[in-house]
Amino acid sequence: MLESLRESRSNPSHELHHTKFAIASRTKSGEWAHDLLRQFDIVDLFDFVEIFTGNKKKHFANLKTKSGIDFGEMLFFDDNRDGKFGNCVPVSELGVLSVHCPGGIHNEEVFTMGMKKYAEWASLEERVPTIIEWDGSVSTLKSRDDMPQQNLLQRMEGVVKMVNYERRFG
Repeated sequence: MLESLRESRSNPSHELHHTKFAIASRTKSGEWAHDLLRQFDIVDLFDFVEIFTGNKKKHFANLKTKSGIDFGEMLFFDDNRDGKFGNCVPVSELGVLSVHCPGGIHNEEVFTMGMKKYAEWASLEERVPTIIEWDGSVSTLKSRDDMPQQNLLQRMEGVVKMVNYERRFG
């Protein structure tokens, strides 16, 4: 994936040459994260870098201000979907299409699938907060205001599609 990104930066005829790329991390180790970007020699691949302790909504508010790009024109990839450390849900609530990729963007297929799903989503007249799951399935989020109060505390059931033993979630 990085090689394709490098090529897009150096080749004006590459389909992603004019695409803006950003990094947003809410790490407590901001200086270390910036140093890693330099060590891996990838800092120049990104137009915007938002690395600070906080939340993704603040990162994306900054990205919108600095880039001039509306939330509905952004595509976000992240390995944390929801819960205490989740990122996809809060970012989707802003109107950004999120792609949940628990294994990261480990190959171009994940990125390509996200781009295709974005093209479909962007063509909709009315967009709702949406998360593209790692397997290509689509989840739309319901507003808490739309849910009856008793459903907020109701136990939910589902199927575990993947288990990440390193991070201890499924």
